[in-house]
Amino acid sequence: MVFSSDGGGGRVVLFYRYFLPGGGVGDETLRFFRQHSMHYLEEMLKHQQSLCEKHGGMKGRILISSEGINGTLSCQDENDLDSYINEMEGFDLVETLSTKNDTGDVPPDAGRGRLFRGIDWKKSSWNEGAEPFPDLKVQIVKEIVSTGGSVDVADIPKDTGKEISAAEFHELLSKAPKHDGEAKGKDIVLIDVRNTFECAVGRFIHPSFDPDTTQARTVESRADSTVQSASRMQGWINPNTVTFGAFDSTFCERYSDQLKDKKVLMYCTGGIRCVKASAMLKQRGVEDVSHLSGGIHRYVEQYGAEGFWKGKLFVFDQRVALAAGGGEE
Repeated sequence: MVFSSDGGGGRVVLFYRYFLPGGGVGDETLRFFRQHSMHYLEEMLKHQQSLCEKHGGMKGRILISSEGINGTLSCQDENDLDSYINEMEGFDLVETLSTKNDTGDVPPDAGRGRLFRGIDWKKSSWNEGAEPFPDLKVQIVKEIVSTGGSVDVADIPKDTGKEISAAEFHELLSKAPKHDGEAKGKDIVLIDVRNTFECAVGRFIHPSFDPDTTQARTVESRADSTVQSASRMQGWINPNTVTFGAFDSTFCERYSDQLKDKKVLMYCTGGIRCVKASAMLKQRGVEDVSHLSGGIHRYVEQYGAEGFWKGKLFVFDQRVALAAGGGEE
């Protein structure tokens, strides 16, 4: 683990899951869950509150909806964190939660509602005296990452981009065509799906357009500098958004035509936003779209300061930013 503290403190886990068929989730169970989502989401909320209290009084933020779960939790003891993860992995919609509902419909058999099995649990740490969250909040929402309804969870299997590993992402950047007058192959465009204030503390360096790959450059807030070479869609691109909900209307709608002949690589903190962001571009006719599995977290765990990531990772808690190799800002 690369995002670690200097000592003391405790542990943090970042996770998400879109509820889609496959693995331990059956089509029939998923349909039943969505038909009775009001009942099951209320039960799931109470289950999460109970689970967090049971395992060391975990604090953090959890969003749940009929499309999935999105959470960040902290605790002092890693054993509590691991116990929480183990219970989540063993969770079954029918077996774990109350099956009573207002309609009297009989739920499917247990065993095909493993909604949380196989989640990519991304761990980091916090320093003593710098606890990331003051309390626990579990909320029921419409979307676990808001798009204003532009991407429905049902669209994800057919429209989302290709998910690639940190090693594949690194290799593609390593072999990116050099723009020295003799470029060969399709241009690789690197799109940071995060918000401008997140890009300001750290980002990936595009080797074809950033001659100095050893230092992060200052990222300015002006649209003409953050959307680098916007008219040509080259290099590293910060779409200059302040909320992800604006990504489709302010970036995809405007620039999708110029990206149709490019190879698009997307990344975000842990991967959740890229699932929908890549779908937005593909729905607008951009075919060659890939996104980094596990996000910046997994890439930095594998490559540390030796890869194409430069700077710190912004996080939405009181740590603010994490450095590769340990420490907070």
